[in-house]
Amino acid sequence: MKIEYTAQGDYMIPMIQMPEMQQITIGRFGQMRKDYLRKEKRLLFYSLLTDCRLDQHLVEINREAEEMLTGLIAKMKKAEGLTEKMKEENMMPWAAKMNNIKARAMEIVISEIIFS
Repeated sequence: MKIEYTAQGDYMIPMIQMPEMQQITIGRFGQMRKDYLRKEKRLLFYSLLTDCRLDQHLVEINREAEEMLTGLIAKMKKAEGLTEKMKEENMMPWAAKMNNIKARAMEIVISEIIFS
């Protein structure tokens, strides 16, 4: 690999360019993971960033977290007996239980995937 330099006053600056990257949308869990890596795991963050693997890592984490969240919610709904019939008959208690399930599932996903 040949590196070209450009003169800037008395200094020779290498002309380095990052490879072209496609625009990727990172979801909420990917953003959480990015913040966690940037604040708590700086070495891993900069390693992924300089290897141009950070975006792909964040997309994969987001996908895994979304799948886990969906699966956990479904399992918890089944375990607690929440049905659409209950939703139609008595909406407020159903909504309260559903919000509780979502919050617990979110905590599990965050602790096992985002902060691992």
